[in-house]
Amino acid sequence: MSYNFVDTIEAQVPEQLLPAEALQFDGVWLDQAIPGFRTLTVEGRESVESEIKIDSIDARDGADYRYARYLPRTITVAFRLEARDSYEFRALFNELNRLLLKRQGQIVFADEPDKYFTGTMTNISNVPPGRNTITGEIEFYCA
Repeated sequence: MSYNFVDTIEAQVPEQLLPAEALQFDGVWLDQAIPGFRTLTVEGRESVESEIKIDSIDARDGADYRYARYLPRTITVAFRLEARDSYEFRALFNELNRLLLKRQGQIVFADEPDKYFTGTMTNISNVPPGRNTITGEIEFYCA
């Protein structure tokens, strides 16, 4: 009978921990794919707004319910991007733009991996000139 030796003192390489609201867009975790990228906060995924259609008849009280539909939403993701120099910053920012190009991509957040949104990136906030560490926002339109 043989046993496997396990060294309990050997240093273990920790897995990269994702922020609770880390963003996966079209199957790619941005916090893992782009060195120096960190998801900070997410806004717009909590509530669902509905539009109700009714029929009103002049001779009756109240109204008759016809249907309801969910309205489009905008999800805003705040992020930080850090680089060693301006060349690395441009390369990282170009990679971020490349990863977000897909129309109607699947959006998943680390704290709710069983749910997703379908959206298109509509805006990345302007980058202040001359900086290699920035905070910004990415907006996704979810029809």
